[in-house]
Amino acid sequence: MNSINWSNFNSTDFTLFCNSLLTFEFGNNFTPFSAPGKDGGIDGKYVGIYGTEQGSWRFQYKFHQVARKQAYSILKSELKNEIKNLKDEDYFVLLTNVELLPQELVELNQLYESESSAVSKNAKFKIWDGAKLFALYVQYPLLELWINEGFLTAQLQHYRDFFKKEMQSEEFEPRSLNNVFIAREKDLEDLNDFLSSEYVLTIISGEAGIGKTRLVVEFFEKNVSNSENWVALVLAVKTIQIDKIRKAISSKKNTVILIDDAHKHHPETISDLKRLADSFNGRVKLILTVRTLQAFESLELIKEYEQEDILKFNLKTLSREDTKTIFESYLKNTDYRYYINDLVVLSYGRPILIVAVLKAISEGVSISKIREGEFLKNYVLNYFYNFYTRVADETKLSKLKLKRLLQNIALIEPFNYDDSNHISKLSEVHEIGIPEIKNSLKTLLDFSFVSGRFEHSIKPDYYSDILLMDVDQDDATEYITQFDMLLDNIIFNLSSVDEVNATGINLLDDILNKYISRLYPDEKVKELSYNSQINFFHRIFTTIRRIVFVRPQIAMKVVDIYLECIKNEIHPIAREYREMKNATFRSHNSIFETIVSILRDLNTIPKYYSFVLKASNKLFNLTGDKDIPSIYNYSKQDVINQYKLSMQTFFMNKFMEEVNKKQGGNLSFFLEVVTRFLNLDFTSTENSNSSTHSLIITTYYLPETPMVKELRLQVINTLVGIYQNEEFADYRKTVLALLLDIPRMLFATERNKTPFRHDEEHEAVLNFIEDNSEKFGIADQKEIFEKLHWYIQWKIPAQFIPQIERINKMMEPKNLAEDLGRMFNNYENGLKNYSELLPEFEIKISEIIENFTGEEVAKAIYEFLEAQLYPPIHFYEFLRLLVSKSSDYGLSVHDFLLSKGIEIYQQYADTILNVIYFEKKEEDNYWNRIEKLESLSSAAADNVILSIYGRRVPGTASLSERDIQTILKIYNKKDPENNFQLASGLQTLITADYPEVYTVIAEYLDRTSQRSAEMFFLWLSDNKIATPELVKELVTGHSVRFNISHQLERVLAKVLKDYGPDTIFEYLVSRYNFKYKFVSENRTLMGYEFVPNGDRSSLFNGQNDVRETMFFKALDWYLKQDASEGQLYYAKDIFEYLQPENSVSDSLYENYVLVLTKNANDLNRLKRIAESLEIFHTKNEKHVALVLKGYELILRHDEFDSSNKAIKDATFHFYRCLTSHGVKSGPAGQPFQVDLDLKRLLESELNKIPEHHEGRELIIWALESVNNEINRSESDNDIW
Repeated sequence: MNSINWSNFNSTDFTLFCNSLLTFEFGNNFTPFSAPGKDGGIDGKYVGIYGTEQGSWRFQYKFHQVARKQAYSILKSELKNEIKNLKDEDYFVLLTNVELLPQELVELNQLYESESSAVSKNAKFKIWDGAKLFALYVQYPLLELWINEGFLTAQLQHYRDFFKKEMQSEEFEPRSLNNVFIAREKDLEDLNDFLSSEYVLTIISGEAGIGKTRLVVEFFEKNVSNSENWVALVLAVKTIQIDKIRKAISSKKNTVILIDDAHKHHPETISDLKRLADSFNGRVKLILTVRTLQAFESLELIKEYEQEDILKFNLKTLSREDTKTIFESYLKNTDYRYYINDLVVLSYGRPILIVAVLKAISEGVSISKIREGEFLKNYVLNYFYNFYTRVADETKLSKLKLKRLLQNIALIEPFNYDDSNHISKLSEVHEIGIPEIKNSLKTLLDFSFVSGRFEHSIKPDYYSDILLMDVDQDDATEYITQFDMLLDNIIFNLSSVDEVNATGINLLDDILNKYISRLYPDEKVKELSYNSQINFFHRIFTTIRRIVFVRPQIAMKVVDIYLECIKNEIHPIAREYREMKNATFRSHNSIFETIVSILRDLNTIPKYYSFVLKASNKLFNLTGDKDIPSIYNYSKQDVINQYKLSMQTFFMNKFMEEVNKKQGGNLSFFLEVVTRFLNLDFTSTENSNSSTHSLIITTYYLPETPMVKELRLQVINTLVGIYQNEEFADYRKTVLALLLDIPRMLFATERNKTPFRHDEEHEAVLNFIEDNSEKFGIADQKEIFEKLHWYIQWKIPAQFIPQIERINKMMEPKNLAEDLGRMFNNYENGLKNYSELLPEFEIKISEIIENFTGEEVAKAIYEFLEAQLYPPIHFYEFLRLLVSKSSDYGLSVHDFLLSKGIEIYQQYADTILNVIYFEKKEEDNYWNRIEKLESLSSAAADNVILSIYGRRVPGTASLSERDIQTILKIYNKKDPENNFQLASGLQTLITADYPEVYTVIAEYLDRTSQRSAEMFFLWLSDNKIATPELVKELVTGHSVRFNISHQLERVLAKVLKDYGPDTIFEYLVSRYNFKYKFVSENRTLMGYEFVPNGDRSSLFNGQNDVRETMFFKALDWYLKQDASEGQLYYAKDIFEYLQPENSVSDSLYENYVLVLTKNANDLNRLKRIAESLEIFHTKNEKHVALVLKGYELILRHDEFDSSNKAIKDATFHFYRCLTSHGVKSGPAGQPFQVDLDLKRLLESELNKIPEHHEGRELIIWALESVNNEINRSESDNDIW
C-alpha cells in the first residue's frame, strides 16, 4: 500500500486525521479547531519549532472526493480565498487528500506567490498533498489503527475523544468529568510516579461514584497531556484484536492505556494486554478502574507472583476537610454556605453524592429537602422525571410501566440500543410496542442519561443502582430468564446494588434463589413439552454456570438440585441424561455437561474442594460417566498458580483416606482422577483476541518442580498400596496398567524442550514389579514383558538394566500356559511374519502333541487365552496348524472352549471348524458340532457358524444345499447381533448363485448398521463372482442411508468403471436428497453426511478427466439448487469430495471461464462459483485470474451498488477465494510457508495489473489479510 484510499471517508474523518497527524508531528502544543467561529476559519495553529523552522503556523484542510483534475481546479480556487484570510502567520500549510503531480505543485506555489504578494502576505507556503500525508502517516501506527477502524470506533481512542461529551458537559451533570477537582493530590503524585516506575499495571478500585475515572482523566490532563513522551488512550471495546493493538502502540512514543470499568472486560483481555505491555519494557502502561466488589476478578488470569508487581489504589471517600473545600468552592458566596457542614455529613464524602447535592442546589432545591433521609433516592427518581413525562406523553404508557421498563434496562445494561433482538425482547417482556421501546431508548439518549458508543448504559452507575433497589424480585427473575444472553451484565448490576445498599438485604442472592427454585417445576412448566422443559432448565443451569465465581453458594445449590433430579427417573433432567448417554453423537451442550463445568469452576476455589469431591464422586457413582473425572484435569489455573497443586494434593489426601478405610466402592472414580494427575502435559483452549473466528489451543508441560515430583510419587505409592491390598483385588489390572505406563510418560518428554526426568519414579515402578513378580498371572506377565522390553529400547538409565534382567529371570514360564504366553507375548515375535514363525510353530506343536494329552493342551490354551484382552498375533495361524496336524487335538480344544462359555469360544471356534470341514473334510465331526451350536439358539453361536463360511474366499469352496439353508436359517431370524457376520456370510449366497440373492441382500442392507454395511461392501468389492449388475443395484439402490466410507468407495469405484460417471453422479444427488430430508426431519446437521466432509474422493484412481467432468457436473447442479432452507451449507461439500486438482489447472481454468461467462448476469450464481473456487487451497496465477474475472463481472453488473447485500456477498466470496488455505501448519515463531507463498503470488500479480484496473483493490484487500497473518507475533505463534 502506497496511499490512503479516501473513497470510504468524509471531510469529518479527514479533519480528525489531520488533527491527529499534526498533533503527532508538532506535539501537544498544536491546537485544532473543529468548527468555524472566531478563529476565522482556521483549522489548526501552532507556535514553536518544527524541524529547523520556527514561528507561528496556520493549517487549512481541504478534502475532495471528485475526479483528481476537478479536485485540483477546486484547490486553486480555494487557495485564493484562503490567502485573503491570512493574518500575520509565519507559515501557511495547506493539507489535502488529493495527490498532486509535480507540475501541479509548482503551479500552486506560483499561484500562492502571486496572490499573496498582491495582498502583502509574507507567510511561507507549504502544501501537504496525499502523497506527503501518506509519507507522514506511515510513521504513526496508531494513526493507521484510527484510519482503518474509525477515529470514533477504534479499539483504542485518545482519551479526549473518548470522554469528549463528559469533559464538555455541565459541571453538575452526574456523568460530568468537567467539575472542580479537589484533593487526591497524593493519588495524582503516585500515578505520575507510576509512569517512571517499573510497574506495568496499576489498578484503581473503589465503589460506584467514588471518582475513579475522574482521577485518571485529571491525571491525563495535568500530567500526560503536558508530556511530549506519552500519549494517553482508552480501551473502547470489549473484544480486542491484540495484533492490531500491538502494532498501533509500536511507535516511538510511550503509551498509557486506561481500561475503564475493567470488571466489565473478560479476564483474558486483561491478561493479554498485560502480557503485551510487559513486552514493551516500560514503554506501555495500563491503568484499570474497577468496582471494589470486582477488584480482582479481572486479574484472575494473571499469575499470582505477577500480581505482586501491580500497583494498587483503593479510593476511599473524601475526608471531611476535602469535602468541605469542594462545597466551599461552589457555595461560599451563596446562602447555602451556612449549611456546608450539614452537606458534608449528608454526602458521606462520595463525589457522586456531592455532585448530586450541588446539582439540586443549582436547581433551587431547598436545604430542608436535601436534608431528608431519602433525598438521594428521591433525587434520582426526579432525575428521570423528564424521561417518564416525555415518553408517557408521546406513547400514552403509564409511568409505572415505564419505571419497570427503565429498571429492566438498568438491569441488563450495557447493551446496544440499536440491537433489534434486545428491542424485540423488551417489547415482548413488557408488552409494549417496538416503536414505543425505540422511543424510550432514544429519549434516554436525547436527555444524555446514558453514555457509550457501541454499548449504552445509564450514567452514573450509582443512579442505576438506586433505580434497581426496589426492583420486584419476580420481575428480576423473569428478566434473567429472558435476557440470559446479557447475564454477565445482570449479575454485575445486581452485585453493584448490594454494594451500595445500606439495608443489609442481599438482592442478588434473593433473586437467584428464586430463579433456581424453578428447577422444581410448577404446573405451568409441567404443561410444556419435554423439549421446551429441557430448554427452560438448560437456561437456568447455563446462567448459574456463568456466575460460579460471583455466587459459588448458589452454584453449589444447583449441583445438589441436579443430583436430586437425576435420581428421579421421571424428571426431564434424568431423561435428558439417558438420551445423551445412548446417543450416537454426544452433545456438549447438555445440562450434564454444564454441571460438570460448574463443578470444574468450583474446584478452582480451595474453599469448595470438599464439596466438589463429594458431589463429583456421587455423580460418577450415579452415572459412571467418564467425563466427570475431567473436573480434576490440569488447567491454565495451575500455570497461573505456579503449580502449587493444592487441589491435587487435597484430592490425594482424601484418596489415601479411602484406601486406608479399605472401602473399594469408590475407587473407580478415584483411579480415573489419578490417571489425569500422572499426565505430564495438557492443553488449554480459549477464544482468540486477534480473531473472532479463531481458538487458541495452548499446550503446557508440567515443570520438574519438587511439588510436581512429590505429587507423582504420592500417586505411585498409593497405587502400589492398592495393588498389594486384597480388598482391592478387582482393581489390580487397572492399577498395574497405570504403574507400568509411568516410565513411558517420562520417556515421552525427551522430545520436549525441557524433558521431565525423575529416576525415583523408575525405581519405584521397577521395585514394585520385582516385589510382586511371583503374583503376576499370564496377562500381567504379557504386559510386563512388553513394557520391560520398551524400557530398554527407550534407553532407561543404565543403573536400572541389571534389575530388569533380574525380573525377566524371576518370571520364567512354569507350565504350558505360561510357555504359550511367553511365546506369543514376545514382542520380537510380534514383528515377524507368519512364514518366519512357521518352523518354530511346527516344532512347538510337535513338542506339545508328544508331551501333553489333548485335554491338557485344551486346558492350557484356555488358561492362556483367558488372560488375553485381544487375540494374540499369529495365534490363529498357530491354532490352524495345530488342527491341521491333529484333528483330535483341535476338536479337544474346540469342545473344551465351548464347555467354558461362549465368550472365548466364539473368537476361535470358527478357525477350528473351518479346517475340520473345508480342509480335512470331516463332515460328521463338523455337522455334529453345528447342530450343537444351533441348539444353543443364541446370536453368538450363530455368528460362529456364519464366520466359518465368511472365512472362505468366494469361489474357493463349493457349498451344499445344507450349507445354504444353514445360512438362510440364521438370516431369517433378523437378529441385529448377526448383521456383522452376515456381511461375510451372505457372500456365499452370491458364490452359490442363489436365485433370491438380490432380494435377501437388499433386505439385509435396508436394516443393517453402518459398521455391518461397511464390512459387507468390503467383502463385495473383493467378490469376483458378483456380477456388475448386482453390484450396481445393491450399491446405488441400498447404500444411500450410509455415510460414504473407504469400504463403500471401493465398490463405487467398480460401479464407476463399469457404468460411467453419470450413474455415480445420480447416486450422489440421491444422497443429497436423503440429507435434505434427514435435516428437515431431525432439525440437525449432525448424524449423516451425503459426502465425506472435507475429504477428497478416492473413486477415480488417476482418472482426472472423469473427476473433472463430475466436478463441473456438480457445479452446474449446485448453481441450480434452491437455498431457501440453508441447504447450500452442506451441498457445497460435494466440491471438496470431487475436487480434481490441488490448484487450478489450464483445463480447469478454461472450463471455469465458460461457467463464469454463462452466468455473468446472475449475482447469486457468481457467488456460488466463488464458493466452489474456495476449495483450491494452493493458489496460482490461473486462480487469481479467475477471481479477477469474477470480480469484474460483479462490478459491471446492472445493479451494482457497493452497499447492495448481493454485491457484498459475491465480492466477499471472491476475496475469500484468494485467502482460504484450509488447515495451516508450520514451526512456532515463524510465518506459515503457505502465507509467504501466497504473499509472493499476490504481489507478483499486483505488479502485472495496471493502476486503473478495478481488480487491484481486491488483490490489495487480500494482500493486507495475508500480511496480517504473516506479521502475527512470535508469542501468538507459540499457540496452536
